[in-house]
Amino acid sequence: MSQAPPSTRVGAAVRAEFPIFESATYLNSCSQGALSHRVREAVEGWLAGWDENGAEWDFWVERNEAFRAAVARLLHAEADDVAVTTSVSQGASGLVSALDLRGERNRIVISEYEFPTIGQIAHAQELRGAEVVHVRPDADGSIPPERFAEAIDERTALVCCTALSYRSGHRHDVAAIAEAVEPGSSAAVLVWENCWATPFGSAVRHAGGQLVASGQIPTQALLAALEEDSRKETAGG
Repeated sequence: MSQAPPSTRVGAAVRAEFPIFESATYLNSCSQGALSHRVREAVEGWLAGWDENGAEWDFWVERNEAFRAAVARLLHAEADDVAVTTSVSQGASGLVSALDLRGERNRIVISEYEFPTIGQIAHAQELRGAEVVHVRPDADGSIPPERFAEAIDERTALVCCTALSYRSGHRHDVAAIAEAVEPGSSAAVLVWENCWATPFGSAVRHAGGQLVASGQIPTQALLAALEEDSRKETAGG
């Protein structure tokens, strides 16, 4: 009797981690993801430790660092390249707030298709002297890279663009937009909940990018990691 492919077996094992999948197709992963057995166990362990030991600061700092290192391994990065934040919005706010906007290079370029908090974060910098420029879509709903190029000049400190619009599904040509970014400027690309891993990784490497904030681990990387864990458990047993 033939066995199911490894990816099918791993997929079933992953689905079994989420009780709600037995009764619903869960699509609200942006606001509040489906609760897994492991997350429930972790929260219960945190509450139990709070009862028994009070503030377990050292223990949870260590757990946070272990998680950061695990994510780095999945992304083939260094742990120092990964930041654990409460949300991508918080991470983006920290990055944008660190920009020096006191000189002539004070322009922030964003598209009309950004997630709302990105626009709010950009406009908050106006209190520090930023000029925020919106790149608007053409009549057909697309935003060609040329529209970004028209807004980018030597005054640009930061260019923000989402890889895929949460509103319309429009996919930005990240590599072409990167070509328009002036030397000395920065670029922030929001990547969230879309099939992006291969083309986006290629675009980042081609553009010489160094920092990426993402809230989703590529499916194949997750499957490979789970299969590797299963192999080690089998070998150890």
